[in-house]
Amino acid sequence: MRHLRRAAVGLVLSLLVTGCTTMTGGQATMSPPPPPERWRIDYATDTADATLFDVAAVAKDEGCAIGQVSTEFVLLHRHGGSWQQAPMPIPHSQDAGLFNIHLSGSAPDNVWLFAGTTPGDSEVPTARRWDGHQWLVIPVDFTVSDLAVVAPNDVWALDAGLVDGQYDVRHWDGHSWTPYVLPIWAKALSASGPHDVWVVGSHDDPSGSTQSQPAVAHLDGRTWQTVPAPEDRFPTPEPHEQSELTRVVAISPNNAWAFGDHGYTSDGDQSTSHDTVTVLHWDGLAWRKSSTPKFTVDIQPFPEMAATGDGAGGFVLGGYQHGAANGALRVIGYPAPPPATAHAQSPTGQFEVGDLQLVPGTREVWAAGYQGSGTSGRGIVASCVLNG
Repeated sequence: MRHLRRAAVGLVLSLLVTGCTTMTGGQATMSPPPPPERWRIDYATDTADATLFDVAAVAKDEGCAIGQVSTEFVLLHRHGGSWQQAPMPIPHSQDAGLFNIHLSGSAPDNVWLFAGTTPGDSEVPTARRWDGHQWLVIPVDFTVSDLAVVAPNDVWALDAGLVDGQYDVRHWDGHSWTPYVLPIWAKALSASGPHDVWVVGSHDDPSGSTQSQPAVAHLDGRTWQTVPAPEDRFPTPEPHEQSELTRVVAISPNNAWAFGDHGYTSDGDQSTSHDTVTVLHWDGLAWRKSSTPKFTVDIQPFPEMAATGDGAGGFVLGGYQHGAANGALRVIGYPAPPPATAHAQSPTGQFEVGDLQLVPGTREVWAAGYQGSGTSGRGIVASCVLNG
């Protein structure tokens, strides 16, 4: 799950094109490539001052999305093939807004919403859980930076605060939150089940040649253990070089993907960063650098890049990059823009993806974001059925 502020994403890809060879009458022939994958817009706001930044898919045709239209925060519910606005369960006003909003779920009767509210000069963490009939108030005294929902009594939340100089994670057992101190500086977490929970982030580089290196930890029973991760450094050290993991997608105990940022800033211009994407794969035995073709990014801030599984062992990253389990990389096409309304023109510009979620039991991915200019436009929920 992702933060409220979304920055524009520009991607420059090096695409490896592969084909499958079959034998026909003793001769080798090339099978046709799968048809192109492209986003289809399923919902767009009527106005051009909106953005959607989180989406939760909990069944083949049910889910929720959350975003902001002007100064109002809105919750959408999908059922029966269409998205409709639903009552917002966390009270807010123009003077008491919301921040650090995270939405996730594991079933139609288990959807979680976290947010911080700002009444006056204070910041108050808030949590709600939809049980299929109503939104229940869940006690919470910490602000969430990432979230993994396994069951109503099994939720992991990454604490946005610090405990004794370390980021920690909290676990909900159906009655209360239990804190755990993590052995790494954590940026993201993901779970494929109750006994397969990962956190990723960074640790200080003991060699001192870079500021940080990728770090991974796994839940082993009730204990968090560091798992070795490949180093990621340039052959010749660059100024202010650092490497960290910012997203993780747990698919199964023998399959997980982690993504991060390896880059540096110039001594004379530290406002400009030079970044490449780190892609790591867990095969059940070790984390290894992926054979996916190298691509670069131009994104500020980089940790906002979304990721999810593709339903066949691979991943979708940043909205437009589909990495198949066999190492091939495909590009997902831009959606056709939504038609004009009485309050907004048909938008121009790229569909900026804020969050991605694989629909359970399918190869369909939902994306939440906006299409327009700047940091807002027409708020959009789009879908793509993957076939590669």
